[in-house]
Amino acid sequence: MIRRISAAQARSWLPRRPGDVSKGDVGRVYILAGSCGMIGAGILCSMGAVRAGAGLIRFGTVKSQQGVAARRAPLEVMTEALPEAKGGHLSPRALPAIKKALRQFRPDILALGPGLGQSPEVKKIIHRMVKEETVSIVLDADGLNAFQEEPEALRRHRAPLIITPHPGELGRLLGVSPKAIQSNRALWARRAALRFRCVCLLKGAGTIISDGRTHWKNATGNPAMASGGMGDVLTGLIAGLWGQMNLGSPRQALAAAALGAYLHGRAGDLALKKLKQSRLIASEVAAFLPKAMGVIASLPAAAGKLAMTT
Repeated sequence: MIRRISAAQARSWLPRRPGDVSKGDVGRVYILAGSCGMIGAGILCSMGAVRAGAGLIRFGTVKSQQGVAARRAPLEVMTEALPEAKGGHLSPRALPAIKKALRQFRPDILALGPGLGQSPEVKKIIHRMVKEETVSIVLDADGLNAFQEEPEALRRHRAPLIITPHPGELGRLLGVSPKAIQSNRALWARRAALRFRCVCLLKGAGTIISDGRTHWKNATGNPAMASGGMGDVLTGLIAGLWGQMNLGSPRQALAAAALGAYLHGRAGDLALKKLKQSRLIASEVAAFLPKAMGVIASLPAAAGKLAMTT
């Protein structure tokens, strides 16, 4: 059975904060994203994580783009430069630097993939990160593309995993066409979740979120959101939400992904209504995320008393 995400259900998932928390108690997110020419993906991802309310966020990217990231990412995000190869993507020397950064920062969630590129060096780094890291991972974009030639390697992850493919990316992982994916989105999202032992969020109109057992469908969002960068904001948003749910608890992966989809679409609906535009850009939607969360949080308490299914 596929369940529709209601506003009341979304409210039940919304992370609550007791009065005595500090920034270290509400999620530490490390974003590994961006390369020369694609730094915007990481910046948009950081916007999503900030708007989600994550307590601490660090954004690692190639050395030549770190200055751009520092200027364009939200002021609340720490940035750091990583070793860069001649083509403007991560160098093989970046892997020990990334691992050192993770040891020092101690993130609850790793957002991995947006704008990293598809060089052989980058693919090797992504494979090593997924195979070796124990921190919960949200894998998107080039993080998923790294496995299209060896999909079974994605099963080897040690940490709890959320993947956020669009139909083309999921089709490449499962060896079927995007048309086949679109013909039965719930079926293929479930198959991906079971095959790769993860939560699968299949993007597109009527986003499906599945862990192989429980399946949610999201109905928020609109056609004006069909533009580049929306998925990058969503990745950061999910990472930020997940980090606040018992600091990235594996049990909360499905809830974090489903809530992220709902809030992302709700923010797009609010932006469309306020801006009265037929086309939205990703940064505009990111700016409306706090309002979307506020609308959900303001629902009567009785409306949100639903069992949390994770």
